[in-house]
Amino acid sequence: MLVGLGMGAFAGEVNGVEPMIIGSVFVVAITALSLNRFSVSKHRVLSLLPAIAAMMLIFHGWAHGAEASGQSLLAFAPGMLVGAGFLSSVGFMLGRVMVPGWQGVFLGASGLVLAVTG
Repeated sequence: MLVGLGMGAFAGEVNGVEPMIIGSVFVVAITALSLNRFSVSKHRVLSLLPAIAAMMLIFHGWAHGAEASGQSLLAFAPGMLVGAGFLSSVGFMLGRVMVPGWQGVFLGASGLVLAVTG
């Protein structure tokens, strides 16, 4: 996200960033569903999904960087990273207590809600 933040701050608003953010939620959902149901060693494409989801975080940071003004960027970046780390930690802990088969379902449902509500 930090790389995307810098890219968004310097390049500004770019078309297609929001759909990529929503798409990343679905990639994570597909990853969670497939890792629980299929052998990753037999499906090389499935082994790439976590890396693709991580790379799509750049677009999320880009959106924040485009919204932040130049003067407040240095104050905004640490807060964004702490907030993202906190949310990731909460998601990780929820993932540990959830039934594995339902993780992808809940992620997909949250992506659908995000896509519909904007």
